[in-house]
Amino acid sequence: MMDVFVPKSGAVVDLVGLKSIEKISSVCLDGYLQTGWSKTASLILDGLEPSGKRPKKGPPGIMQFSLQNFTISPGKAVLATENSPNNSYVVDIKEPQVIQLEEPNSSKVMRGLIMRFHQRRRSEEGREFASEVLSPVVDVIPYDSVDKSKMVVLARELAPSIWATDVQRLFHPEHVVVQSIVQFFNHLEDVIWDSDRHGQAWQVQTLGREWKTYQTKASVSVTAARMVLSARPSTTPDRVRCLTNLHWQLQRTVEDAAKALEKWMGVVEAAGEYTGFFSAAPNWDQLD
Repeated sequence: MMDVFVPKSGAVVDLVGLKSIEKISSVCLDGYLQTGWSKTASLILDGLEPSGKRPKKGPPGIMQFSLQNFTISPGKAVLATENSPNNSYVVDIKEPQVIQLEEPNSSKVMRGLIMRFHQRRRSEEGREFASEVLSPVVDVIPYDSVDKSKMVVLARELAPSIWATDVQRLFHPEHVVVQSIVQFFNHLEDVIWDSDRHGQAWQVQTLGREWKTYQTKASVSVTAARMVLSARPSTTPDRVRCLTNLHWQLQRTVEDAAKALEKWMGVVEAAGEYTGFFSAAPNWDQLD
């Protein structure tokens, strides 16, 4: 059951009716997010990226910058309020924001660079109004304290001055992070077709005695991953699932390609949201 505001001449405007108006934007945003990205309360839709250097390999979105002086690019995010996590609003930052935080570049605990709403009741001359002022603020907190239902993570600390920005983001196919992944797929294709007959899958002959079968299945897996990332905007969980499943398929076909993908990804200790990528391929024959 839900309450909706239905105006009628002479009817009493009660608090329940006003609250139903308040929830309209949140219901619409939540409904839209659930059609494509389930279990997402807050999400960076575009931009809001710290300025820094991007390495040529490592987990998608990894960057090097200092907390003491950096810039956040213009962008938009769906952000829930801390007092009412079920109420979400769109934050629209139209100009670059210079951020200078009194934070050291290294810490005993891993930290999160987050954005959340600061809420205050609008008042004037001692009178409170039926509205609140929502101001997005950037802060640094221990990563264990991050609550993604009430804030968005702009970056997650992996090492001193090394941050993973692909934590809670929507990337369009033309974004530099997606393009870097797709470009690496070209290298994977070369590894697949240049590889020789070896690897665990070949040793146990899981796909028969024709090596071209293993290469073809691996190449098709890369093509499928390329299509997934190139066809529509993807969230961080989408990209994690895509690359994890590609890794599994390469483990089961051309092991050299799986190792090349692992080398490009880096090490599990600095994988951030992509930690699950390093898991071993499940034995599909033993799954219920």
